[in-house]
Amino acid sequence: MIEFKYLATRSGKSLVLTIDNKRYLFNLFEGFQRYCIESSVSISKISTIFVSSEESVPPLIGMYLTLRDVKKKALDIVCSPRIQEMIILAKRFADPMSLRINYMRDYADEFIRVEAIESMPSIEADGKKEFSFILKIKPIRGRFLVEKVPEDIPKHLYSRLTKRESIEYNGKVYDGREYMEDDVDIGTIAIVYSSGNFERLLERIREEAPKYFFCFQRDVAQHLSSVFDGHFFFLEDNHFVEYLSLYNIQLELSSIHKDFLLPLPSENLTYPLKLIESIQSCGTLIYTKSTKCFSHLPSSQKEHTSCSREHKEKAILFLGTGCAIPSKYRNVSSILYESHDAAIMLDCGEDTLFQIHRAYGGFNVLKKLKAIFVSHSHADHVLGITSALKKISHKIKIFAPAAIKPFVKSFDIGNHEYIETNHAKAMERKFQDIWKLSQRSPLCTVDVEDHILKFDVGFEVGICGVDHCSDSCGIRVKDGDTIITYSGDARPSILFGMMSLDSDVMIHEATFALDQEERAMHTGHSTIDGALKVFKASKSKVLLLTHFSQRYSKGIISDGQWIPCIDLFRYTIGSTLYPTDEINAYYDKLKLAENR
Repeated sequence: MIEFKYLATRSGKSLVLTIDNKRYLFNLFEGFQRYCIESSVSISKISTIFVSSEESVPPLIGMYLTLRDVKKKALDIVCSPRIQEMIILAKRFADPMSLRINYMRDYADEFIRVEAIESMPSIEADGKKEFSFILKIKPIRGRFLVEKVPEDIPKHLYSRLTKRESIEYNGKVYDGREYMEDDVDIGTIAIVYSSGNFERLLERIREEAPKYFFCFQRDVAQHLSSVFDGHFFFLEDNHFVEYLSLYNIQLELSSIHKDFLLPLPSENLTYPLKLIESIQSCGTLIYTKSTKCFSHLPSSQKEHTSCSREHKEKAILFLGTGCAIPSKYRNVSSILYESHDAAIMLDCGEDTLFQIHRAYGGFNVLKKLKAIFVSHSHADHVLGITSALKKISHKIKIFAPAAIKPFVKSFDIGNHEYIETNHAKAMERKFQDIWKLSQRSPLCTVDVEDHILKFDVGFEVGICGVDHCSDSCGIRVKDGDTIITYSGDARPSILFGMMSLDSDVMIHEATFALDQEERAMHTGHSTIDGALKVFKASKSKVLLLTHFSQRYSKGIISDGQWIPCIDLFRYTIGSTLYPTDEINAYYDKLKLAENR
């Protein structure tokens, strides 16, 4: 079997080639893993990734961590030396460990041969190199039609028949060609990612004369089809509902409470293309021996439900509420706090940028962004930061651990001041010593403010160490008389609780349910009950829980003391009470349907 499957969200486009039991991936985008889960495509079968641009680097890192965790032994990555260096820099916070990564410039195996062709994109794309690919699928030997071979021919002569040789037996001549299917020879395929300045690619196309073209850019498809002969496929942008499993839940929740937001559609600028076949996301092309061409199996799509979006000031928007790896129902960690004329990002997991687009229908809110806070150097909190930075045209501050700085720096984005937060951990250790002493001696007092890093970015920011890993921190954001705190990944932490005293909103991780306390302790996370204890001790007004284990992905029943957040839930400071009973009833209905 030879099959191309096209996968896309508004975040980007990928093409998956399957030949027999081998799977190859051309280009990948932020959110690719999550979309594969939604589309029932197994990433564990992917053996080779062809990297088209540096935009693929963050999702590639997230993907190799998943492949590592499912015990895949090796992964081939076809990329430029520069991209290889960028990937290797991520090892400080995303170590492939037992997964052996083989880097190469071009590629060949028993099924395919691929040449990567470099081009310089337009000025709008920052002049970074892009790569297209000339793919040659080697002729696949036809099947031996053993059922047609006369029964009296000895089996030791079969090998000559499979070589299409003639044999003589019992005075009769048998032509081997009659007992073999024709070999499958697809010919050369051009996979054109590049958006411009591709003279070298045009030269190779003239030399190789591809039979098929897969084009990622509409104008490029139009131009090439006017110059070259061949069958052209354009990979359409995905303007439909992307994560249908979550969308169906969001539809129900939004009818209960207006702050469960529905994703807004991306702008649809499609127009008919002459002599070019358009492929929608999840469309499949299967090579058919009988017709000696690709048959297109289109996919069904769901249009977005029309919805309005009321702007809110002093609002907390949850862009990702899951932990470790994305799921159908939860993206990885990211939160945006938006005030009147300023905003701050609290963690920036993969696909944060386009979660913003789903929530706002654009990126204008980034004009308000003053800072990005990264709580610690684990990949699920980090990998969306470079794409977000590329969309920002003004200077901002990044508060983040030292471990991710070389990786961020490798993208050559000069619009930020990088402030390392590691010192907050040393301050936390000193606090712990003084705190223990204060419990024994009433004469020893603790001033929490002495153990917090402080900054002014339009908001008053306080950062403290928390108990999770060697560089994990929590944050306090003061916006006038409004105080918000966020724990990042953490065990219940005394310093964070004291820093959060009388806050309007505490956002706390709750990776595990109450019955998983031992596992929470082992992994440095909190249970719902642990987060609740910190909240009560801090005398904060509202507790928002996030960073749920993906085992609790669909919905979590609340006892009314806290709000379980899902992606695109927005909490407005001082808003009316959360409709706990109605939400719980819906989640109960979901669980009943799941258990049937």
